[in-house]
Amino acid sequence: MEKVKVSIITPCFNSKRTIRKTIENVLYQTYQNIEYIIIDGGSTDSTVDIIREYLEAFNGRLKYISEPDSGIYNAMNKGIKMARGGLIGIINSDDFYETDTVKKVVDHMTDDMYQVIYGYCNIMRKGRYVRTDTTGYKELDKRMIPHPTCFVTRKTYCRYGMFLEWLKIASDHELMLRLAKEKDVNFIQIEDILANFSEGGVCTQPESQQRFERERLILLCMHGIITKRYFIRNYFTSFNQSKSQMAYNNYNLFMLMERWVKIKQQGKNIAEYLKKERYYEIAIYGMSYVGKRLLDELTQSDIKVKYGIDRYAGSIKSSIPVFFPEDKLDVVSAVIVTAVYYFDEIKEEMEKKISCPILSLEDILYEM
Repeated sequence: MEKVKVSIITPCFNSKRTIRKTIENVLYQTYQNIEYIIIDGGSTDSTVDIIREYLEAFNGRLKYISEPDSGIYNAMNKGIKMARGGLIGIINSDDFYETDTVKKVVDHMTDDMYQVIYGYCNIMRKGRYVRTDTTGYKELDKRMIPHPTCFVTRKTYCRYGMFLEWLKIASDHELMLRLAKEKDVNFIQIEDILANFSEGGVCTQPESQQRFERERLILLCMHGIITKRYFIRNYFTSFNQSKSQMAYNNYNLFMLMERWVKIKQQGKNIAEYLKKERYYEIAIYGMSYVGKRLLDELTQSDIKVKYGIDRYAGSIKSSIPVFFPEDKLDVVSAVIVTAVYYFDEIKEEMEKKISCPILSLEDILYEM
């Protein structure tokens, strides 16, 4: 299948120590219908000089640009936009393929329009073999398949999109999760070594591990693999306590209000939900911004908000009575908790005080 043109992309920056090996690895592939695209991030060392040395050897099959970028996935997306091959592979400047990798990949192609072809990957540390990564796509909910081995048809990128550039470390994992959800995308695993990955890149640096874990949690939540509540509880533990609380508050407020706006745009409202569930008289736990917003909306409906509950009840001004959690509380149809981070603790506390359903506003908004 020499007729299949394969585009190989290498993002790089100040890679003079390793780029030569990667370039020669692509140059001497047994399969020759390859266009090679190098996206340099504006290197200040001799990387670009080394790239230029190989222009003649590639005989017009090597293209490169050198300009600042906003990260490795920005560079990869630039390369994908430049690519003209029907199949696209990405190999970083400190990694390399086996000599017959491209041929094996092309041999495993099918007639499907949307394909991801990948295989096994040797993990190297300081030039020495450490282990072999054989992760399959059915394990994507736990870990990423070996990205240096991945070849994706150009039409797949055109239809389902490229890398999310706001993710700085785990966007390749997000992309594969996105593609795995599509029935039209065929994942093909080659049970053989296709690439060699050198540990020491950005995601393997100790200072990047926390960020990597945060991004992993984000994408798992985005694709419904973990619940939003699990995400929030685990995401913010990677910050120090004060930053964690601040980050949580901002995130929680944004997500709640975004969902609320979408519901109102659909012509729905919380009062209709409560009437459907026969909650005609409620209390609101948490009378800060979100609690006051909920009170304002329900005040214009048939739902009666009997009182509010808040740990800072003494300093809150409201049109309804506001009690401390330890106060004696009158019977209502339900208590709606506007807080998310401590919902389980609040629910346990309230169930000891009052005999009615304790509901999360977050859950209500998403059930609607």
